[in-house]
Amino acid sequence: MKKLLIVTLLCGLVFSTACAANSKTPQAGVKQGYSEDLERYRIAAVQGDKAAQFQLGLMYYNSQGVKQDYAEAGKWLHKAAKMGDARAHYWLGLMYQHGQGVKTDPNEAAKWFARAADRGYARVKTSLAYDVKKLKEYRQAAAQGDADAQFHLGLMYHDGQGVTQDFAEAFQWLRKAADQGHANAQYYLGLLYFHDPKLPQNTQEAEKWWLRSANSGSAPAQFILGVTYYKRLGPDDDISDILKWMYQAVEQNYAPAQYELGTWLEAGLGGIVDNDEALWLLRRAADQGHTQAQLRLGFKYRWGAGVKESNTEALKWYRKAADQGDADAQCWLGRMYQNGQGVERDINTALQWYRKSALQGWTEAQLALGELYFNGTEVKQDYAEAVKWLRMGAEGGYSEAQIYLSQCYAQGLGVTKDLEEAYFWIKVADSTAYVWEQLEELSQQLSPAKRSEIDQRVEKWIEAYEEGESE
Repeated sequence: MKKLLIVTLLCGLVFSTACAANSKTPQAGVKQGYSEDLERYRIAAVQGDKAAQFQLGLMYYNSQGVKQDYAEAGKWLHKAAKMGDARAHYWLGLMYQHGQGVKTDPNEAAKWFARAADRGYARVKTSLAYDVKKLKEYRQAAAQGDADAQFHLGLMYHDGQGVTQDFAEAFQWLRKAADQGHANAQYYLGLLYFHDPKLPQNTQEAEKWWLRSANSGSAPAQFILGVTYYKRLGPDDDISDILKWMYQAVEQNYAPAQYELGTWLEAGLGGIVDNDEALWLLRRAADQGHTQAQLRLGFKYRWGAGVKESNTEALKWYRKAADQGDADAQCWLGRMYQNGQGVERDINTALQWYRKSALQGWTEAQLALGELYFNGTEVKQDYAEAVKWLRMGAEGGYSEAQIYLSQCYAQGLGVTKDLEEAYFWIKVADSTAYVWEQLEELSQQLSPAKRSEIDQRVEKWIEAYEEGESE
């Protein structure tokens, strides 16, 4: 497939000026903040301290010592809410009210606010994204037919920013702007038809407005049309419309389109596998700071997938993603420093990257740290430190960490010897890994009644873990 010449343009659309499109990927060139407070809260949070879980969520929400990340904030606030922290219920309500890290859902917001109130937490007024003067300006200009003002006013009513949330009013103003050919309003109107719980879902109407927006040059609209057509692609369907819209977004240097199309061509789109084009597209996205594209390039060079294997190149791309706070990339960077792949072997630097990844909840990094301190071959053996990281990995559902933790309890390494805890963790691990020999050995040291009691606890743990994974 012939490469297209990328025209460097700014794609002007954002989902909302009041509530910008949320992403777990920090902006390019911004390193994730790191502090002793963050580490202390994260360790306590992983171990189940609800106050620490709430504080950690708030740190990510307010960008306190760490890059703002609504998805990460929501994860920890949900954990604290499950533990009954009323403040966490309230902040989750705010996130659902304003679509921060989640889809805007006033019903879900009301539910969380009610739970907070039930627990005695008084709701307070939040700061508004728009001041009164700006609202008046938008009202006046919108009434006079200014499409851009109508668009912003519609968003304000939709998000409840500076005004009482009113979906009917929001729809009215967005429709006025869209009817005037405002590409952003057309795109957002399509999102309302497709996603908004206050409107009947109408895929056909959504696509109609996305098509108008795409024809007006909106890269996000072009991208979402391409993705929509791709999702319903049949084995014998024509891919021309997919390619048409995706490449129009690509020509505007829209990184999400570059990344997605690159992965499709890599895997095979409509029977077409084009590794050269895929690599070119992934590089374009990665050069703009698209973390997943950077990570994917790291994988490709690490394993020689469609490119010449190069640890040096892999290290370069992993580092770019890791510097933006990607936990997977940080873990891979740790492995490469530990093994001396593409860089001089440096266990201390490896530990630093593992630690950053582990403190984000990445279980593979938690296991890596636990193994290092448990075995003591590359660092000073420290069973207590090993148990700290292995417990995080075990609670995160990593079976290898659960097996190690069981061994620590069985032998009293870094913890007080406790055969019941040893049996519990090996039984949990048995749900995903084959550990019959260890399980049988521990089983024989406990009474049938005690095993039955622990088995029930295991079932509850697995049920709670799977429920958390599905959220």
